[in-house]
Amino acid sequence: GTNRSGALWKCPLTTFTNDCEQVITDGKRTIDSDNLMPPLDDEIKDNQWLGVTVRSQGAGGKVIVCAHRYIRKGEEYQWGQGLCYSLTQRLDYEDSWEPCKGKPTNL
Repeated sequence: GTNRSGALWKCPLTTFTNDCEQVITDGKRTIDSDNLMPPLDDEIKDNQWLGVTVRSQGAGGKVIVCAHRYIRKGEEYQWGQGLCYSLTQRLDYEDSWEPCKGKPTNL
């Protein structure tokens, strides 16, 4: 499993304390399931900080949410790739990418 991976939540502006829902991004793959998808064998999502950065293009625009500390791993390496999700204005999943994938590294 994954520990402390982070999440993005959307909440209406009300006085209720239980009317928020988790946005479908990283581990939450469908609206019908609260079961999180475990990381793949080549991923480390523990403490990846998903949600530490959230940015909007403004009214009618897209939203980006990122996990700065997302890691891709192999037998002899671990690369901090980062992982970002592009969402629609309604916070529906649109796309994902690893912003540091393929960037030069100092070995």
